[in-house]
Amino acid sequence: MKKIVQLKRNLGLCIALGLLLMATAHYSFGQVLRESKAEVSSGGDQDAGYGYSTGLFGVTEGQTARLIVWNKGKEEVPIRLRFVDDQGKVLTITFGGSLLPGKSTMLDWPCCGGDHQRVEMQAQFGTIERRMIGLLVPTVQIIDGTSNTTLWMFGQEGFTEIRPIWVP
Repeated sequence: MKKIVQLKRNLGLCIALGLLLMATAHYSFGQVLRESKAEVSSGGDQDAGYGYSTGLFGVTEGQTARLIVWNKGKEEVPIRLRFVDDQGKVLTITFGGSLLPGKSTMLDWPCCGGDHQRVEMQAQFGTIERRMIGLLVPTVQIIDGTSNTTLWMFGQEGFTEIRPIWVP
């Protein structure tokens, strides 16, 4: 009799666990489907998110462009950084990730190699929600490769909002 009661209890637990797993899978699949539909309806990731960009600035051989972004908020912010040339071609990019409160991240692009003497470029950063973009504080530095000193820099005043932007 004890074995039958134990068997029924174990069978009941297995059924409950199975139902829970099915419900979780159904929810997860539904979430993926909703995100896919949202991406398609918005034209892909090119129409989503919020970002800021500098105007064009020049970097010459032996210099490094550095984009630093600091999270001044109290929440984690998904972020992506990139440098693009004057034709909009991506020179370098960070792929996703989140920036913790009070922390900063940076992206370097050492100029230039090859035949280039000077590259005109823009520094850009973005996140997924408008309220989050205000938590991010950007700075661009141009660093001399020989002395490793900052030749010039600018902060938030050198950035303007851009849309569409890619999503981190």
